[in-house]
Amino acid sequence: MQKVAVIGLDTEKEKLMSALSDFGAVELTEQSHKLDDDEWKILANLDGNQECAAKLDQKLAKAQQALDIIERYDKSKSPLFNTRRRMDFEGFKALRCDNTQAEEIIEKFLDKGEQIHSLNEKVNKLEIDILSLLPWVGYDLPMALAETKDCIIHKGVLPLECDIESLTKYLEEDFEQVVFKVVNKDKELQYVALM
Repeated sequence: MQKVAVIGLDTEKEKLMSALSDFGAVELTEQSHKLDDDEWKILANLDGNQECAAKLDQKLAKAQQALDIIERYDKSKSPLFNTRRRMDFEGFKALRCDNTQAEEIIEKFLDKGEQIHSLNEKVNKLEIDILSLLPWVGYDLPMALAETKDCIIHKGVLPLECDIESLTKYLEEDFEQVVFKVVNKDKELQYVALM
């Protein structure tokens, strides 16, 4: 790869950019850092298109997000060889002038991507809720029930190493009426209810 530096008049900018574009294998890079050099400050200045360039970069980022969404959820078979439509300068100018339809489509894809993301978050939350309730499937009372007129109900977990027999014996000795029940066990915890 070879590097070239091209300097042109502002009045010839469009023509110069067009010629470089037609040449094909030229990549234009930002050179504003050179304007910090005192010699370059005298010879050149920025053309004031930074705001326009920032807007174009923002549009490009949105378009890339939309393409990422399409790629993530598109189930169609991809071709063996990716080909791109050949674009001449006139076609490019026409697209540049009237891109409202493309922007609307991009916004629709971004909205759909947000909706999918929101739904995925809800699904994840529901799956976590289901996993947290699975150990309590064998519990006889409604999970929301915390007390009745005559008693208080505590639900919780104990480590698997906890001696349930000693705990039950202790509770029955120290309290008049108590019900202590192991609802379920897994590899690490014991799910218990105390009334």
